Amino acid sequence: MTKVADIVDAMNRFAPVELAEDWDNVGLLVGNSSRDVSKIIVMLDLDEKGLKEAFEVGADMIITHHPFIMSKLSNITDPVILGLIENRISVCSMHTNLDCADGGVNQVLAEALELEEIEPIMFGDFIARGGLVNKTSMGAFMTKVKRTLNISSLRYVGEKECTVEKVCVVGGSGGDFIEEACAKGFDTIVTADVKYHQAQLAEKLGMNVIDAGHFETENPVIYKVARYLREVFADVEVITSLRTKSYIKYE
Repeated sequence: MTKVADIVDAMNRFAPVELAEDWDNVGLLVGNSSRDVSKIIVMLDLDEKGLKEAFEVGADMIITHHPFIMSKLSNITDPVILGLIENRISVCSMHTNLDCADGGVNQVLAEALELEEIEPIMFGDFIARGGLVNKTSMGAFMTKVKRTLNISSLRYVGEKECTVEKVCVVGGSGGDFIEEACAKGFDTIVTADVKYHQAQLAEKLGMNVIDAGHFETENPVIYKVARYLREVFADVEVITSLRTKSYIKYE
């Protein structure tokens, strides 16, 4: 029978913990390593709605991208933590290590956008992805991003007539990398959570920025993680969360 420890070891092979930032909190956050696992649900975030979904499907274990425990705990009164413990559900989170991993957030985003000649792009210790597209306009590329990520609108810096050819992708919050991406020769960055002054800097640099949403740029990875776990563990049922939309609504 597959154990929690087996799942954690497999996830560490997929997204080595050594890739995680020092401030991050990854790995087994709640659970008993020796407990049996027959059903896993993979989701981007764990909150009360995610916990309810895990209850409803009868999951023994949850794999998340965002750690739901990041600060020191002085007590254990949070309903999510209590619900996990009371129902013996284990949680493993893979965050910045999953961002950087070979099959992780940034690689999956680059592949989804059909970039060519995809390669790792180093921003300090963080590994983004970059690649090429057939020369197109910013407007046409934004349409592709919206269609690919199933969003109705997005935020952007640049002109729709600008040329897009060399693209860097950073799932989640990548505004801090705008200047460095430009210095590395990229004309466009696809990311999320871009701040006002980061957008101002991009405008000054002549850098195209597409802010397609934090959830939207990261959620595609959960399907890749689920496929991986199904391939490794034939005796475990692996499903993905039904949540496909951000808390932020678009019109």
